[in-house]
Amino acid sequence: MGAETRQTIAYIKSVWKKFSIDPLEINFLDAHYACLYKRENEMANLLTIVCIITIIIAIMGVYGMIVFNIRQKEKEIALRKIAGATVWDILLLLNRGALIQLIIAFVVAAPVAYYVANRWLENFAYKISIQWWVFVLCWLVMCAITVATICMQTYRALKTE
Repeated sequence: MGAETRQTIAYIKSVWKKFSIDPLEINFLDAHYACLYKRENEMANLLTIVCIITIIIAIMGVYGMIVFNIRQKEKEIALRKIAGATVWDILLLLNRGALIQLIIAFVVAAPVAYYVANRWLENFAYKISIQWWVFVLCWLVMCAITVATICMQTYRALKTE
C-alpha cells in the first residue's frame, strides 16, 4: 500500500468519524476479486499438473504402442525391404494406422473437450470463447510427436535389419 493510499484512508476515516459512530470497514476491490478467484486459481494449478501428467502418460502410451507395432511387423518390414520398398514406403505403412487412430481420437475428444470447457467458462462473469484452432493445434502437436516417434523407431528397426 502506497503513501497516497494511506493518506487517503486516514482522510476517509477522519471524515467518517465526523458523521458516524459506526466502525469503518474498508475493502479493496482487487483483494475481493483475488479472494473470489482463489479457488479458480488453485483449480487451474491442479489442472495444469494433472494435464502434464496425462500428457506424459499419453506420450508413453503412444511410444509403447509404436514399439509394439514395429516389433510385430519386423518380419514384414524386413520382407518389404528385401522386396525393394523404400524407407518412405515403410514409414507410410506404419504411420497410416497411427494417424487413423489419432483422427478417430480427435473426432471423439474434441467435441467433449469443447463442451466441458464451455460449461466451465459459463461460471465466470467475463466469458471468453474457445477458438477452434486450439483443438486443431493440440491435435497437430500430438500428430507431430507420434510421427517423430514412429520415424525414430522405424529408423532403428531398419538399421538393425
